[in-house]
Amino acid sequence: MPITIEVLHGDETGEELLVEALRVLDPEVVGIQLELSHHDLSLENRRATQNRVVIEASQAMRETGYGLKAATITPRGRGTWAAPMPSCAPRWGAR
Repeated sequence: MPITIEVLHGDETGEELLVEALRVLDPEVVGIQLELSHHDLSLENRRATQNRVVIEASQAMRETGYGLKAATITPRGRGTWAAPMPSCAPRWGAR
């Protein structure tokens, strides 16, 4: 039975580093069957979903217990918008 790893994709440099990291997770390299479940956490998708994709990815990581995330830098300044976390965000310690 393969181990599922949630892969949280990002933007530009962070994404390039993630793609390189994923290369070493080849079953022939690590000796373990892995299933990769991909999530688009690019700034564009976080804006489009009002951060819902972040909540869905975090819930998936809680279920599988594993995640690999690209570095994400949200620019601040004129003309940028970072979606606030909605009130439906889970309480991290709650079970």
